[in-house]
Amino acid sequence: MDEELKKMLVKILENQEEFKAEIRKHTEAITSLDEKIMQRTEALFDGYKINSEKIDELTDKIDDLRFDVNNLGIKTLKSENKILELDRRLAK
Repeated sequence: MDEELKKMLVKILENQEEFKAEIRKHTEAITSLDEKIMQRTEALFDGYKINSEKIDELTDKIDDLRFDVNNLGIKTLKSENKILELDRRLAK
């Protein structure tokens, strides 16, 4: 009976070592995947940040263009009013 228990104990210890080796292998694989995921996540975040900055720049430029267009519209209306006023004066 003792011999049988010893064999079982040896088998259990062998299995335990196999499981430890397997766990180490899986841990290394998980660590490697985690590093790759972190690198890709950082790259995506950097890209997102750059895109946000570019969008902000474009938004500012669009706002400036709107302001310029509005000013040109106002100047055009003033010029048209002056032309109409001069036309009325000449018609008298």
